[in-house]
Amino acid sequence: MNQQYPIVTDIVPSQNTAGALKRILYSQDGILTSHLSYMYQSWLNSLYDKTFGNYLQSLAENNGKIFNALGNLVFAFGGNPNFATQNGRNWSVQYLLLSKDRNVFLKNAVQMEQRAIKEIDGIIDKLDNESLKKLLEEIRKDKEDIIKDLINFAI
Repeated sequence: MNQQYPIVTDIVPSQNTAGALKRILYSQDGILTSHLSYMYQSWLNSLYDKTFGNYLQSLAENNGKIFNALGNLVFAFGGNPNFATQNGRNWSVQYLLLSKDRNVFLKNAVQMEQRAIKEIDGIIDKLDNESLKKLLEEIRKDKEDIIKDLINFAI
């Protein structure tokens, strides 16, 4: 995972950009969902497999940093700092991946990350802000690496 993401510059208020960032944050497969899902799974798994639990904790922490950065960017681009996507859909706890079966969780987490990558790709193609594109490209690369790692953790 990237420890130093690019800084976004040349911010011009744009409701479209703010809305796109909110989709990345609050959609079913968004950053908030992955952050909280990985946090829960890290607690659940750290008792049985410390290595796996620590890895999930690192994912949760990284997603927390991304959540903070993109949340600030939503505000910087002129969006409302609420937990709703541009089309008004509120984030819901029903999105969380809460499975005690490790392989079920891993399968669902891989699918969540794959759908998130598709969402990010669709947004990158529509952006004018080059520094924001670079940030989202780095986040996408991290998600691709996460998929590889999750597959390797399958039993």
